[in-house]
Amino acid sequence: MRPLKIYLASSWRNKHYETVLQVLRFQGYETYDFKHPEDQSLSGFSWENLHKDVKSWTCEDFKQNLHHPEATNAFEKDFRAMHEADYCVLLLPCGRSAHSEAGWMKGQGKKVFILDRKKGIRCLTKERVIFFPYGDQEPLKVKQIAALCNDYNFHVQLILQ
Repeated sequence: MRPLKIYLASSWRNKHYETVLQVLRFQGYETYDFKHPEDQSLSGFSWENLHKDVKSWTCEDFKQNLHHPEATNAFEKDFRAMHEADYCVLLLPCGRSAHSEAGWMKGQGKKVFILDRKKGIRCLTKERVIFFPYGDQEPLKVKQIAALCNDYNFHVQLILQ
């Protein structure tokens, strides 16, 4: 049986990214690393690789540079990994790009798990989601959480503390 593949969607600036990546890999999941795709070299895409003053770009500048070979190559690597992944983990905080990736994967029928740094157990009844602190204990061993999952199809999403 092959290991489950996870697409870890997050921000370049998320200080927990490397830790979550290593935890997922340690637990046996094949996890895509957008910062070091495939060859493990620091080859992740950044607009700053194309131009130092990206902050001054207009929408037209971004539109023209979408076809740059580096941008196309990076998009294809990430998109291939999204297609191949069984699940998506959206590690908050992150920006529009990671949320778009998670939304696309959800639209493809793949499960998306959200890791959040907010503390404590939270429950969104409309969405049937229980946010549970990672590492405290096994969430399904809590009688009330197990009942919500079994009887009402709630899902548990782990959050980092």
